[in-house]
Amino acid sequence: SFDLIVIEQPNIINAPIDLSKCGDFDSSQTFDLTQNDVATLGVLNPADTQLTYHNTQANANAGNNPIANPINYSTVNNQENIFIRAENTNNPNCFSVASFALNIFEVTINPVDDLNECADGSGNETATFDLTQNTALALGTQDPDDYSVSYHTSQADADTGADAIPDPTAFQNATNPQPIWIRINNDSAPINCSSSASFTLSVTESAPVNLDPDPIYACDDNNDGFFNNFDLTQRDDDISLGNSDIAVSYHPTQSDAENDLNPLASPYANVVQNQQTIYIRAEDTTNECFNTGELELIILDSPLLETPEPLVGCDVNETGILAFDLTQVEDEVLDGIDPTTVNISYHSSQSDAQDNINPITAPSGYNNTNNPQTVYIRVEDPNSPLNCFNIEPIELQVEPLPDISDPTLLEKCDDPTGSGQFDEVASFDLTQKIPEITNNNDDLSVTYYATPADQSNDNPIDDPANFVNTENPQTIEVSVSSSETPCVATTTLTVSVDPLPTIPDPNPLEVCDVDNDGFAEFDLAAEEDAILDGEIETEISFHLTEAEAEAGTNEIDTSSNFSNTNPDNQTIYVRAEKTTTGCYDVKPLELFIIPSPEIENLADFSQCDDGDNNGFAAFDLTQ
Repeated sequence: SFDLIVIEQPNIINAPIDLSKCGDFDSSQTFDLTQNDVATLGVLNPADTQLTYHNTQANANAGNNPIANPINYSTVNNQENIFIRAENTNNPNCFSVASFALNIFEVTINPVDDLNECADGSGNETATFDLTQNTALALGTQDPDDYSVSYHTSQADADTGADAIPDPTAFQNATNPQPIWIRINNDSAPINCSSSASFTLSVTESAPVNLDPDPIYACDDNNDGFFNNFDLTQRDDDISLGNSDIAVSYHPTQSDAENDLNPLASPYANVVQNQQTIYIRAEDTTNECFNTGELELIILDSPLLETPEPLVGCDVNETGILAFDLTQVEDEVLDGIDPTTVNISYHSSQSDAQDNINPITAPSGYNNTNNPQTVYIRVEDPNSPLNCFNIEPIELQVEPLPDISDPTLLEKCDDPTGSGQFDEVASFDLTQKIPEITNNNDDLSVTYYATPADQSNDNPIDDPANFVNTENPQTIEVSVSSSETPCVATTTLTVSVDPLPTIPDPNPLEVCDVDNDGFAEFDLAAEEDAILDGEIETEISFHLTEAEAEAGTNEIDTSSNFSNTNPDNQTIYVRAEKTTTGCYDVKPLELFIIPSPEIENLADFSQCDDGDNNGFAAFDLTQ
């Protein structure tokens, strides 16, 4: 017979833990492999279990070459696998094998540099340091993707990684000198694998400067955002604080300022519209320390103005001086700018306008001093930091009135216009007075108005060549203008309707025709008084035709009797003309030739002398 004996195989319930150490690239690291003991591994019967540690799986399986001193096991490999053999002490053939890793996470800090900067000009022995200048030096060949670098103001903070400097690229020292600690951490390590070192910040003191000067403002006269006359040097003393040992220069970029390249000339024309940042370099010539800062160039809009048309006045008093209302150009000059948002002033010279001195106190009634004269309007923006303004000239011109003459009375005899020839109404051709009014200047235009109100309202007479008066006499208002100036001269023209002679229709004249041939002689001169019927200042003339009478031609000679030229009867025409005005009236005068009775073959009467032989006797003519 024989016995069957079951020996329990130790079971490793818990997986072994990997062991990690920090390394410094130069020395081996010692591990305590027994951290993975029976308790850690969860072996059920630890009293019957023996653990051995091996460098290979094969050795562990065979139980060969156990690591002699597992508590102080040294390795130079960054990563190594260790195999555990859990063997039943009652039977070496009953065992289990597990493995774990040894990891060495290397980290080191290479030598770094102390940093020195020139003082920032504050006078406090402070400067701004870029601590990261030491990052690459400290890392050396360590991959920055695997390592993080931080900077600290104390060793304790560096050891724990606490309170890292937030922006190591722009760190301002608190003391001079000041130690700084750099910490490098191996980010792939599950444990804190870091190294630290210190370096010193020192500040070379230089004269204090102002690196935050006020912006330079400029007014833009055309609002295009550019200005070509920035005086950069006006900020020199502000930046240098008046210290002649500080050399101030201006540069287009920060890099140029730091490297003292491309200094800008003054006056300077900005190249960035509306606002440009340029860079200051303030260098202490005693130690070549420099600081840089920014200076803003700001272009401000100015009121954009329109040049007004000249103000033209008319020389009504012939002195060349006139009261001008300068304010009437404001709408044109402002061109849409709200006048309540700007300050407006007027000046007699451009320099006064530029300097805003000696404003014209009464611009709505300004008397020019020369003709022509230029005055200036200044429009200022009170809300602008510089009270930006623009100036426009205003031309004042006093133009002469057209050279005219007062016309003489325009008279016309009463004509059939209206209700007849005796109603004191006539049709006048006012235009016949134009040469007289304009002194024969064809460049002048004449306009007629029936009343002063019509002249004020520019309501001219529609047809001045056929003007019918409404009263007698009547005054016509006359305006004379020129194409060369807006000036208008005025005068008046009086029209008067002269009455016609008032004569009655003449009675026909009858004359006996003694020989009954149809012709006779008429004493026309003897009829003049009867025809005139008392009309004074009137002359009478006789004419064969009405046309001749109307024309006053071919007057019949009344110094001798007039013999009719048409037999039996004839109409001739009487022209009655006023000697003062030439007005006339024409009347027909009928001439009648009356035939005489004819006695044929009358016998002679004979009678004897009655006895006294005196040659006389009584006859009976009725026989």
